[in-house]
Amino acid sequence: MLLHVHCLEGFTDRLRKCPVLPADAQPQQKRELSEWRQNAAKTASIIACTLSKSVAELVLTCASAKDIWDKLFAWFECSTTQWLNILTESFFQAQCDCKEDMSTHVAKLQELFVNLNDELAMHSENTLSERMLTGRILSTLGKEYDSFKDVWDAIPTSTQTVNLLIEKLCAIELQADKLASSEATALVAHENEKRSRIL
Repeated sequence: MLLHVHCLEGFTDRLRKCPVLPADAQPQQKRELSEWRQNAAKTASIIACTLSKSVAELVLTCASAKDIWDKLFAWFECSTTQWLNILTESFFQAQCDCKEDMSTHVAKLQELFVNLNDELAMHSENTLSERMLTGRILSTLGKEYDSFKDVWDAIPTSTQTVNLLIEKLCAIELQADKLASSEATALVAHENEKRSRIL
């Protein structure tokens, strides 16, 4: 994104080639070469500044932005087939983390769903329907949501959207939080009452 903002993408694939000055180079040609060198250095600097120390050490010997990019690509980029397999596995094996709130959990599944469909489309394969996403969200919920799943099944299929599911799940979570909070308050009040009786 940074390279795009600064119009520097061509320096990572050498589409923007270094100008070659003729022996009788004109001032304009010299300025173009100087500008190209500045942009090439800026590209390498932007990439290098985003790297952690351990990753930066991998590219210390690289002489250009293209060299840095190629080395990083070789180290970290998996093939498109591997990436599709990783996304598929991640989407279908995702589980609900009890430490996360419902909106965070659903957002992660939505991101996996979008990325998986993008990758499937790139492979000219059939993409997954929104129903698959709602099904995956429901399948990751714990037993405490069993009664909600029955209610959800009773909703007409045409209105079973992801947004409606998120709305319902967040409402349930909010109610559970309020109930837990009121129970905690009641417990504290009960303990205070017991103490006051003892005193």
